[in-house]
Amino acid sequence: MENIMENKKTNTFALVGFVLGLCSFFIFLWGIVPIAGIVFSGLALKNIDIEKGYYLAVIGLICSITNFLMIIIAFIR
Repeated sequence: MENIMENKKTNTFALVGFVLGLCSFFIFLWGIVPIAGIVFSGLALKNIDIEKGYYLAVIGLICSITNFLMIIIAFIR
């Protein structure tokens, strides 16, 4: 009997974007970490085809954008 579930590899960019998105809440570094999270998550969403990691990339993108906006608001005030 064939293996119905294919062994799909998690997208590396999605995982890096997710980790950077979560770390961006704790490590500010003048907005470098959230920008890197946005870039990696965006690249992952662009390149994801059948790999696992779509939701990791989306969550990483949301966290990174949220933190980047918080940093911008903090600098404006």
